Amino acid sequence: MKNVNALSNIIEQVNSGNSLGPLDLANALMHHPSLEIKVKRQVASLIEIKNSSVSTLLSDNSVLVFKNDRIAVIAAPETTEIKGTWDEKDMVFDLLDGNEWYIPSIGHLYVAYLNSRNFFYPGDYWSIFSSHNMNACYLNLSNGIQEIGHKAVSRQIRAFRTVTLD
Repeated sequence: MKNVNALSNIIEQVNSGNSLGPLDLANALMHHPSLEIKVKRQVASLIEIKNSSVSTLLSDNSVLVFKNDRIAVIAAPETTEIKGTWDEKDMVFDLLDGNEWYIPSIGHLYVAYLNSRNFFYPGDYWSIFSSHNMNACYLNLSNGIQEIGHKAVSRQIRAFRTVTLD
């Protein structure tokens, strides 16, 4: 039963788009050959990320905004970016596959400003940080300035994801 539960967890992770280690992927393929297409895409994506430089437009039109030996931070494709109020931020997930995407922190937005701002609309982007019921933090990607503003104002919203490289 333990192996069945572990395999179910692996299948769920592959189906949701989460990254898995090579042994987990091999185990999932051995028991469920129908996962081969998803696994091949996942492996190809990981290889592309490992071989790409920061500020690169990847083959799926996402942007590699940060990378070190252990992790990579990726911004979703520009076509999935929306403009909306802070309370509408979760609508961006309707345009994306997988559950690994998140609304970025101010830190991740600032890294995007430093490394990859050419791939972003030159304006204000909501972060995940809410200061209280009425206000939340955002970062202007044309000048790198962080501000707090009313949640009812429409600003750009773009999802990010973090990929483990080791």
